[in-house]
Amino acid sequence: MVVSRKKAKTEVKHKENAVQRHKTAKHNPQHRAIHTHKKATVQKVSKKTKEQAPETKAPVKVKSPEAAVQATSAKAVDAWNVLKFPYLTEKSTRMIESQNKLVFIVADRSTKAQIKEAVEAVFGIKVKDVNTTSTMRGEKKAYVRLAPEFKAVDVATKLGMM
Repeated sequence: MVVSRKKAKTEVKHKENAVQRHKTAKHNPQHRAIHTHKKATVQKVSKKTKEQAPETKAPVKVKSPEAAVQATSAKAVDAWNVLKFPYLTEKSTRMIESQNKLVFIVADRSTKAQIKEAVEAVFGIKVKDVNTTSTMRGEKKAYVRLAPEFKAVDVATKLGMM
């Protein structure tokens, strides 16, 4: 193999520089302290053209559907743990009078069904529907619309809101 003189010189220089760099890094503790690098982890890229579904865990087998239902309803929900307190503002009093709605601050994790059951149990009235929102303070507010045969004004009077 024929190599030009210029090319041979540059190869020798490169080898000498590499050896010098190696010695510097090896023997100089300051250099080692600055230049300690962890190898970057490289994420493997799939080169397959066909997409593969992700691995998932096997579904939990239920012994019997009745047992599953009992387990969820076994957590008896206390009405006063769901309903914290009635929410009284000018807007809520307007809703009581015009839309037949009561407004409550409720537990964060309570569902609409639990709120409906709690209001029906505590006040002995029928609830038509429940709307919920999260307030800026991180509380949950429930707007409870009563059935037409019940008046929100009467319930609010019992609560001392009106």
